[in-house]
Order: sequence, then C-alpha cells, then structure tokens
Amino acid sequence: AVLVMAFAVLVLGLDRGGGPCTSDHDCHLSGTCTAGRCVCEAAWTAANCSVLDLLPTARYYHYRNSSGATSWGGSSIFVDGLWHMFVSQMAPGRNLNAW
Repeated sequence: AVLVMAFAVLVLGLDRGGGPCTSDHDCHLSGTCTAGRCVCEAAWTAANCSVLDLLPTARYYHYRNSSGATSWGGSSIFVDGLWHMFVSQMAPGRNLNAW
C-alpha cells in the first residue's frame, strides 16, 4: 500500500494522504490508515484527508467511511470562506428504525 501511494504521488502527481496515523479517525474518516499512513478517498486530499478536493471527481464519490456505520447525509454550505457539512452517523448495525 505504501508503494502504491508513493507511485501515485511521484508518477501521477497526486497529493492524497501520507500523514501518520494509527486509525482511520486520524484520517478524518475520509480515508483509511494503511501501514501507518493516511490514504485518502478520491474526494479528499491533504496529509490527513481533511480537505475536500473540489476538482471534478467521479459521479458517485460522497461522504462515507469504512466503518460500516449508517450515515444520514446533509447539505453543504459556504460560510466565511469555509465549507461546512453536518451529518448524523449511527453506530454499525443501527439505522433510523431504532429512533
């Protein structure tokens, strides 16, 4: 995985991840912690996957994480130069039927 990430950075010029991590939480749940380094999902960038990549992306990339938890999405808004999005996330195995 580290070699794949190095290939992506050196050959393709991508800057997606590479920051140190011990769990997916260190990668803001916008990537996975692989071999101690963040590997960002396609819609996210920065060393710890904390920056939304606003360049055109594939149609179906969106907020999600790899924990298997259910997510109730939300709208993104731009306020004072920053994007904000609030979502609800239910623990794995739970859904809105439990409410």
